[in-house]
Amino acid sequence: MKIAIILVLLSAVCAALFFIAPHHQRDPDSIGAFTLFEIFSEGIGDWSDLQTSNALLLAIATMASLLSVFFPVALVAMLRWMPPAAGNAGSPAFVICGVLVFVAALINWIAMMVSQMSFGFGGGSALAPETAFFWIIPLFQIAAATASIAVGVSSTCASWAVRALASR
Repeated sequence: MKIAIILVLLSAVCAALFFIAPHHQRDPDSIGAFTLFEIFSEGIGDWSDLQTSNALLLAIATMASLLSVFFPVALVAMLRWMPPAAGNAGSPAFVICGVLVFVAALINWIAMMVSQMSFGFGGGSALAPETAFFWIIPLFQIAAATASIAVGVSSTCASWAVRALASR
């Protein structure tokens, strides 16, 4: 029961950060995407226009960024149903996922930054001021990535995480 509550609450937080949390303040005159969902919606809509060799790379980066948003839920599921053996660090999968999520969190942060910039001759400028979610969203993802790497390399962190999620 404990794991179900954790997964539901964590899923709600991740969904809220993805669908609802604005990374920039909305104004009537503002343009561009204000949530990660809007960024991905615009990005996926632009895929049909891509006729370059970088289209596959962009698609992979977009999917990795999208999955990084919900990685905290996946991390809890991995710890619950693929726990490291007692006294051992997690498998290399925890480290690989953590590194990929860290990179994807940086991609998300850059996408949030660029979504509100206008580019012209001589430079760019931000259109709308950031909200606290501009920093909370990537820090939340980086925290999950760091936890995953820690579980993957440290037997102490792995055993603590498994104990924290154990049903009581």
